[in-house]
Amino acid sequence: MKPIRFHKKVEKELEGMDVFTRAKVVELLGLVAKGESLGLPMSRPMPSVAHGVHELRIKNAVGQF
Repeated sequence: MKPIRFHKKVEKELEGMDVFTRAKVVELLGLVAKGESLGLPMSRPMPSVAHGVHELRIKNAVGQF
């Protein structure tokens, strides 16, 4: 499994999410940790940040995270 590191602000964001959205985040992070490539629209590479960094995109009734 690959290690997953969170930006400091992510923890606060996760605390404010509803249970469904948080469960989706956990599901997607599990896939990423196993080495699966999610691709768009769920994951977008961010090479300007660092090699291998991706932004996860999750939609719910409120909006997109």
